[in-house]
Amino acid sequence: MPVVLIVIALAWAGLVLATVIGSASTGGASIVAFDRELTTPGTPEGVWILCALAVSAGLLLAWAFGSWNRRRHRARLSAELDERWALRSHEATAEEARGRLLESRERELDEVIWTLTAQRDALLEEIAELRANTPVVEIPEAEELRVDVVEAAEGSDRAN
Repeated sequence: MPVVLIVIALAWAGLVLATVIGSASTGGASIVAFDRELTTPGTPEGVWILCALAVSAGLLLAWAFGSWNRRRHRARLSAELDERWALRSHEATAEEARGRLLESRERELDEVIWTLTAQRDALLEEIAELRANTPVVEIPEAEELRVDVVEAAEGSDRAN
């Protein structure tokens, strides 16, 4: 659509340009387009008409190119927005995959913890059974041992 507007604006600007150039030889007294006299309003009115035609052509060109630029800008923004949404979609998918992976890893770790806890409990029971079945050997206190060692040392000094 903007291309059609630009073509129409360029055609209008060409028509106005031909009218202004054709009317320049009359000093603005007559409006002439493509070597045909359209009207003879007089000098001041003819100049005002030519000015109005030139302004209308300029405004139409500005509007057409502005419309084309806005459309191009919207298309670029739309493409960027689509790209952002696609990126967010990929990130959300990746995050969901990470969550599922962590869930499966969590189940595996729970199973390992249960296995290790069962093995620990079995070892603790085995240690408790060994303690219950093993006779207790009493070890004399350190003071009693020291006294015996000192007495033995004194006895060997007397013997010499």
